[in-house]
Amino acid sequence: MSDEKKYIYFDNNSTTRPFNEVSSAATAEPFANASSYHRPGLQSRFAVENARAKAAAFIGAKPQEITFCSCGTEANNLALAGVINYYRYVAGLSDISVIISAAEHHSVLNITHNPAFKGINFIITPIDKNGLVDLAALEKIITPSVILISIMMANNETGAIMPYQQIGALCRQKSILFHCDAVCASGKIKYDVKKINCDLLSVSAHKMYGPKGAACLYKKRGVEILPLLYGGHQENDLRAGTENIEAIEGFAACGEIISRDFDKIKAHYLELKSSFIGELNKYMPGVKINCRDIETLPNTISAVFNFTNPHQANAFMFNLDTAGLAVSRGAACASGAGRPSHVLTAMGLSELEADSTIRVSFGIDNRVDETIEAVKIIRAAYAAVINAGKAFKNE
Repeated sequence: MSDEKKYIYFDNNSTTRPFNEVSSAATAEPFANASSYHRPGLQSRFAVENARAKAAAFIGAKPQEITFCSCGTEANNLALAGVINYYRYVAGLSDISVIISAAEHHSVLNITHNPAFKGINFIITPIDKNGLVDLAALEKIITPSVILISIMMANNETGAIMPYQQIGALCRQKSILFHCDAVCASGKIKYDVKKINCDLLSVSAHKMYGPKGAACLYKKRGVEILPLLYGGHQENDLRAGTENIEAIEGFAACGEIISRDFDKIKAHYLELKSSFIGELNKYMPGVKINCRDIETLPNTISAVFNFTNPHQANAFMFNLDTAGLAVSRGAACASGAGRPSHVLTAMGLSELEADSTIRVSFGIDNRVDETIEAVKIIRAAYAAVINAGKAFKNE
């Protein structure tokens, strides 16, 4: 982008710019296949295992509980499909139910469309107006056939933080496996897998200033799953394929940096969030902030504008981009779907309200003056849309 310095990037829940330390760590060494039994190969193996130990430390796990994969989508698929296939084909169960929430990422929700899982009973637990799973309602839909509950730690669109610790405790009480998608929450919530009663947990590097192409699935020791990919014996036979060493090392590096600077990073997010909401309330008090009454991710804001039709919402987004502000309507992976956010509609918003919602997600490189400038851009973009509508009516 030729005018990149003037472009304000507030879409960090879609992806983040890697830390400088992570980018500089992506060198050509070690380059050898980590499965090769010669000196260069052993150097690569050492790099992978060193990164595994660091990734494990980041979430409070043991190195042998970490399986590296390519992205959060793969980690989520490996968790759910791995559990289902183990119970169906190894344990021999014919009556299998899995509970997921209506707010889950599409990499969890769309597993229900996989024809390989025909006959599996997927139960969708609803969310309330704040985007949260109700624990009492969740407990009521648990049946003896439920083997797994998969609920995210925090929602990527609204920032709503789920009661993940209580869900983990409920699963432990009911002897049900708990998978937690922590892709959006990692780096913004400090957690320890040993303390949140989860059996499986997904993390992705590019959501927390690491490289694309690296993620991991935490699998508690003793939990059995089957792989998605079959081939070599990499990752303890759970993920065949030559390891992406540079990305894996970058994953480990970003985890170390975030662990070291977590409090400072969180404080910066909160300063940006407070400034943005303050400016928005001052100049556009009619804008509704979703999930305002609950704890949300420190870097995430979901704001609803009162447009009268989807064309205004589309024009608004176009105006924002033209003026140099990058925000989103929701998850980037769903941006081409042509449908309103499944998360917002599950919260009770109308399709128009969902279409009229923007997600603002801050990053460590953003500045307070950018939040002030962003609100100015939003005000101008909104006014242009409303004025255009008035002019059209008068013609």
